[in-house]
Amino acid sequence: MKTDVLCGNKVATVPDMGSIDTVVHTLLVEAEGTPQMVSHNALLCPAEGPVEKKISLVLPEMFVAGSARASVSVLVINTCD
Repeated sequence: MKTDVLCGNKVATVPDMGSIDTVVHTLLVEAEGTPQMVSHNALLCPAEGPVEKKISLVLPEMFVAGSARASVSVLVINTCD
């Protein structure tokens, strides 16, 4: 059943049968962002001593505040041929 009574600036829909005091209203939900994942790979061979690898982590121009995360994984193999 439709009513002429506005809910905000839109017409609300009230079901014909079923629940009492029920109003159905369309709601548009937009996601704040889309998850992104970036991977950096490097082969380091410390045969002649310690080595370093610097990686720059750059955030996109637009991102959801408080959502930035980073993780580091290291795989160690005893020999470098």
